[in-house]
Amino acid sequence: MSAPVFPTPKVIGTKRPEVSYKKRSAARVIAFNAAGEVAIVYAKREKYYKLPGGGIDPGEQHEMAALREMQEETGGIVKIRSDLGCVATTEEYRNDLHQMSYCYVADVVDDSGSPSLTEDEVNDGLGHLWLSVDEAKTRMAEAEQRSELGLYIKERDIYLLDEAIRRCRPITPAYPIDKSPAVNIDFKGDEYLLRWDGDWRKTPDLTSFPLVNNATVTLIPHSERVKDLWATSQVLEYGADSHIRILDSCADEFSVCKVAIDDRQRRLLKDEFSILQHLSSKDIPVVRVHQEPLTDEQGIFGFRMERLFKIEMDNAADYIPEIAKAFGEVHQSGVVHHDISPSNIMLNQKGQVTIIGFGRAGYIGQEVPSIKAVGKPKEKEIYSVESDNASLERVNGIFIRKGRFN
Repeated sequence: MSAPVFPTPKVIGTKRPEVSYKKRSAARVIAFNAAGEVAIVYAKREKYYKLPGGGIDPGEQHEMAALREMQEETGGIVKIRSDLGCVATTEEYRNDLHQMSYCYVADVVDDSGSPSLTEDEVNDGLGHLWLSVDEAKTRMAEAEQRSELGLYIKERDIYLLDEAIRRCRPITPAYPIDKSPAVNIDFKGDEYLLRWDGDWRKTPDLTSFPLVNNATVTLIPHSERVKDLWATSQVLEYGADSHIRILDSCADEFSVCKVAIDDRQRRLLKDEFSILQHLSSKDIPVVRVHQEPLTDEQGIFGFRMERLFKIEMDNAADYIPEIAKAFGEVHQSGVVHHDISPSNIMLNQKGQVTIIGFGRAGYIGQEVPSIKAVGKPKEKEIYSVESDNASLERVNGIFIRKGRFN
């Protein structure tokens, strides 16, 4: 197994030849929750903000140290985005300390736990909060640190955060092109096509992207409007029909963007936007969208929508009556969702059930276009309430079992 490749470190401080340094390695983690916010730790006594992280124990793997530190300082359980590897490093010289910091990006799996702070951390008044990337950087930059340590942390963690959000991330599942697997990649505000030979389930190592061993990387051109959006937003998640981005800063409540990357996805999002406008006009509990879609010279390429939250499986069954009522209202308005799944049922800021994912929806009695077929296309399939109800029964079963298969 080859040794991991680490990015070139940013040097903070000055190495002095007369100093005998103590060496230390540390792991830092940039953890995103479902709303696209990052975890930030605040030291009340010293007045600085930092990323979760700390020293790597002897023999401990970097990723395991990042997971441990995240749980100790925030109580959160996260999953490292292993396809990215280490996204940034710093080399710090402070007093007699020579420290290497290795930064990883992760997604929150469970944030319901409580921190396990040391006595010193409790005395420092350590706490944590969840902020947008833009707000996190602002808090870090504007904090009035009371120590040299705080100043080093400020420079280090703003750099790590900047580097992490500029790293590449897949925005599509793997799909075939001429029998080779491929994915589309977001990297520093541009889109690339990555193709490789081999197992489609194993995306190549992206640590040194756009240099990827045994793969080809091709830049995909964007319109100016699409470029502007990509330059001011970050990838939150992706699916077969679109990907979700979150704006770095937003003056209104519609900070989440649903975005297309090809003609097929554009057609689906155009239809979805129209259906959501129809449902919203009847005050039905579906995701609220900005009245103006995202457009360029080719037409609609996406839309902005409100920020929503996932339903936790442990109490998902409690929402079954509310979910049934919501879909009943959708059907009464003449619409069939056609793609009901747990991921398309969320909660709004008020904790109310909100239906999303109308990309394959249509109107009762109409024929389902082949582009909107779910699974293997059926001959002359018709939009029907019965098919939605059958899907909803399956989802109810998943919620009752709390996501377990048995």
